[in-house]
Amino acid sequence: MSKRTALALAFCAVLAACNPQEQPTPTAVSDAEALVGKEFLISASRGGFVESSPCEFVSGSSILANGKDQVGWYDGVALCRGEPVLFLSKTRDSPQLKDGDTPLLSLPHKKIVAVKALPKVFNYTEGEDGGKDPLELISPFPGQCRTDLPDDPYYYVLVRWGGKDSVSGPPGIVAVWSVNLANQRYVSLDPRRFSCEQVTMD
Repeated sequence: MSKRTALALAFCAVLAACNPQEQPTPTAVSDAEALVGKEFLISASRGGFVESSPCEFVSGSSILANGKDQVGWYDGVALCRGEPVLFLSKTRDSPQLKDGDTPLLSLPHKKIVAVKALPKVFNYTEGEDGGKDPLELISPFPGQCRTDLPDDPYYYVLVRWGGKDSVSGPPGIVAVWSVNLANQRYVSLDPRRFSCEQVTMD
């Protein structure tokens, strides 16, 4: 075995990049990419949120970074045929509906500018427990994860607990994503800079 092959296998083992079950399916990627450029209104409950899309709205929130609300930005999680997708959107004021010259209603529309298709995770996939050692997606707000990065980024963490109550870096921390608002996209962060703890119900 060559040194390059050995390094590639080691990289796959750490990031789980070679495990097909830990990659989004091509269909989910295609469904997710089709959301870019589409607009929606925030739904109070789960359900379809973009017309003619198989993706369903699950949750969403405004974006906080370094303790400050990033006005006009909103992101969340959708399920595309049962697979989770992160979506980043920007607020656009809708035209006002008028009764003559009197405004009746003006609702903020959200335009999706970036998506990130993810592998199946047990906490966003109904009816599946993920098997023996499932992946879990930790959203930015529960406070389960910490980082030594100098800023306080807004991030999602993909975790495999491996029977432990806490994990630090790979292989437990499989991947981390944050948002780059200037470039309107999701970016990967170094999983070695993160640690997470399970939430236990007493």
